[in-house]
Amino acid sequence: MLAKSIPFFGIPVLENLSKFLIIGHNFRKIDDEHKIDIFSYCLGKKRYVNLPKVTFCTLIISNYPDSNFFASLPFNYKLLGNGNPIIKLDTINNSLNPKCISLYLKDIDYRPIFLNQKFSQIEIEYVHCKCKKTCFVCKNKTVKISWKENKENGAECILFG
Repeated sequence: MLAKSIPFFGIPVLENLSKFLIIGHNFRKIDDEHKIDIFSYCLGKKRYVNLPKVTFCTLIISNYPDSNFFASLPFNYKLLGNGNPIIKLDTINNSLNPKCISLYLKDIDYRPIFLNQKFSQIEIEYVHCKCKKTCFVCKNKTVKISWKENKENGAECILFG
């Protein structure tokens, strides 16, 4: 879908709402097959937890006539205080004020990534899990996005305004 410039977004819908639970997701492409990674993080326990009962909906915008309302952008590596990759929104179409943001990764099974939109930029954030490397995420998903990997494997954001 991304190769055809069709924007798509994921929306996790919880059966029971919890003020301490964050549900995150990203899309990946492996060998021409699209995958969705869904994960849950508890703010109270400060660790990844088992995914609760959730319905995952995918919104595919297949026939949107004006391409000025969406963009697919790679992350840049201007070092901020924490060195996380960013997308500067003021460098894209001025009419695009993103309402939906989705993360698309290629090939590599990265650590869970949260997107934080502040002012005129989107920044990647990783949470710190206090499980002492006992949970599935900390045991199996250890790679962070780096400049070299991003150049080769292309992590990008899909924005829709």
